[in-house]
Amino acid sequence: GDATIAEIVSPNVQVSVSSDWVGGWDFAPDTPVEVWVNADPASDPPTGTTATDFTRQFWWNAQFDLVFGDTVIATDSIITRELVVTGPLSIDADLVAMTATGELPVGATVDVEMNGDGCGAWGTVADGDDGTVDGSWFVDLSGQCPGGLGDNANARVLLFDGDGDATVAGPPQPP
Repeated sequence: GDATIAEIVSPNVQVSVSSDWVGGWDFAPDTPVEVWVNADPASDPPTGTTATDFTRQFWWNAQFDLVFGDTVIATDSIITRELVVTGPLSIDADLVAMTATGELPVGATVDVEMNGDGCGAWGTVADGDDGTVDGSWFVDLSGQCPGGLGDNANARVLLFDGDGDATVAGPPQPP
């Protein structure tokens, strides 16, 4: 039969401090996007420009280091999102054991994602889950993927602000 599907979308921005990119989700499709880093959209030209694709996502690679404390603003002239990049934030992942540790702001909560060709796993962990509120975290996601992650495994940690935008960090990159 027929069906009616309602989709709730909430535009959001993510900023990676480990890979220096700004990404956006659920913006208008096929639309130009302007990005400002530590600049005022009312008086300064955009730091960079990109466009959403048909899936309503955009990706902009900064040609400089994005760091904690940066203010990032992205707009498609209809939707504007602002994120203060917050840290410390880090992840050191064992993708075979499916465990990870890292830093986060004292008292904060983060989402941890591990994905591969065979499976994906995620969890939410708070500073203090280990009994000590000290700005560190640990998570074991091995129970979610008994056969492991498979090939092309990766991990990341996300620290969301109050309106759904996130600071993102990936594992340390090899030299």
